[in-house]
Amino acid sequence: MSVAPVAATAAPQVMTCKLPVVTQNSAGWVTFPGGSYQPDPKASVSLPHGPSGFPLSKSYDKAVERWVPVPRDDISPDGKHYAYADLPPVDSSPVHVVDLPSGVSHAFNPGAPPTDSLWMAVDYENEGVYLTSQPNGPAGLVGLWLLDPSNSAVKVIDTSHSWQYISGGGAWGTSDALTGHGPGPGSRLVRMDLKTGAIVSWYKRTDVEFTVAGADGSGHPILTVWKYQTPQLILITGANAATILLTAPGSAVPSVSNYIHPVTDAHGIWFGDSGGSISLYTPATGIKKMAQVGSGDVTAAGGCH
Repeated sequence: MSVAPVAATAAPQVMTCKLPVVTQNSAGWVTFPGGSYQPDPKASVSLPHGPSGFPLSKSYDKAVERWVPVPRDDISPDGKHYAYADLPPVDSSPVHVVDLPSGVSHAFNPGAPPTDSLWMAVDYENEGVYLTSQPNGPAGLVGLWLLDPSNSAVKVIDTSHSWQYISGGGAWGTSDALTGHGPGPGSRLVRMDLKTGAIVSWYKRTDVEFTVAGADGSGHPILTVWKYQTPQLILITGANAATILLTAPGSAVPSVSNYIHPVTDAHGIWFGDSGGSISLYTPATGIKKMAQVGSGDVTAAGGCH
């Protein structure tokens, strides 16, 4: 299958804004122009009973202008609530939804998780909080459930697959590992409709494997691809419609992970990196490195404003 590249030019981009970022040890702001990083003392926020289970679990909620102790995906679309699950659970109601700006927390009992598993909150959409189960040990996440905070109802969507990201009304995952390992990288992108539970093949390769790195502002999945030891980022704009995100001169493809997700705003798509760099993708410039924030994991924690 042919993949159409997007032309990348070296057109300069001038911005005057501050980008919230989270590192392994701090959180703060990268200021443009210039790209300098300054930690923010107000980012010292945490959950009542320990971490959320994900690294880099902080984000900046622009709707209430404050840092919150969960990844961006666990903030409601209107920015007025966030969700998390106690890990390990401290009682029979391990899932919490916090109202902002009041900080009032509501506890929910979604029922017993699958055997030898714990609940994890992975996404907050208009319809509610999406939960998955984390088996004990090194196994990957399994299944998908929807908790409606308005009435505490829990809907079972899937109990047997591992989903890497939720966007655009679907859950995205991979299958058909070329090297026989899994879960994780696969050669086929699959999409599950969140309303019907129907699973369909969305994109297939026979030469490389990939994982879902996140999505753009329209919910289109972005894949991290490995081929000949050289990473690629590919935007899937529709079923079997792929676009390679090329780099600007002098910039490299960001090395993302299952917890370093891209963030889209009016400037383009922001990418963090496991090596401490912040990059911005636009169709005009390609992927351009904009700042260096330390040497470890860093992720954009919101839009640049």
